[in-house]
Amino acid sequence: MRLTLEADVRCPPPLVADGWPIRLLTLLEQHGWWSPLAKMGDDSSGFTDIGTPEETSDQLVARGCVTTEFLGVGRIGKSNVKHHLILTVREDWVRFLYHFFPNSECTAEATIQSFSEIALQFPTVFGDAYLGRNFGIAATEIDWDPPGDFEPAWDPDEIVMFVSERFHTEHRLGCREQMERLRTEQVPSEVRRRTEADITIIEWTLKPDCIAEVRSGLERSYRWFNPENPVRP
Repeated sequence: MRLTLEADVRCPPPLVADGWPIRLLTLLEQHGWWSPLAKMGDDSSGFTDIGTPEETSDQLVARGCVTTEFLGVGRIGKSNVKHHLILTVREDWVRFLYHFFPNSECTAEATIQSFSEIALQFPTVFGDAYLGRNFGIAATEIDWDPPGDFEPAWDPDEIVMFVSERFHTEHRLGCREQMERLRTEQVPSEVRRRTEADITIIEWTLKPDCIAEVRSGLERSYRWFNPENPVRP
């Protein structure tokens, strides 16, 4: 199973070294997700060794509005696990993807908890930017696909959703009606929901260490968004 912390940041602050880049990289360092990364770059220009968050922040600013990949391998016990961060930077948009490939299901719950703690700090990292559309933790490579169409504001692979009231209320790409439902309507007993400031966190399964339960959680999410469409057996 691959777990991905993903965020679309709309109208981000300017790309300056003492702004969001250093705040973001420092946040990853504080939660242990920076040290496993060893190389940065892209396929066209090649990859170089990663320095400190401060040095890398300067490099991100120098690279400008491009996509930068960060690659690395960490250890859990005696096993190697893959880390892959992708930052796509545009003047009015930042796409953040941190892929993590645990080789043991027992690391999933701890990973989701850590990713969630990071996501809840994104308003501090990006200031007045809008956090949406896709903002959550996706679970992929588990032999599951959505059985039908899905509203593009939501990623059907997200086993955890972070729902920003401000984004869905104010931004043209928001879905206010569904946001209100997610924040207020009753959810199934297998789902955990809580709200912290602007963000409502929806966990579609309480047992992320079990891949079968993760699949069930994704189908539960699909049914909630598409009550008129049956889920395949």
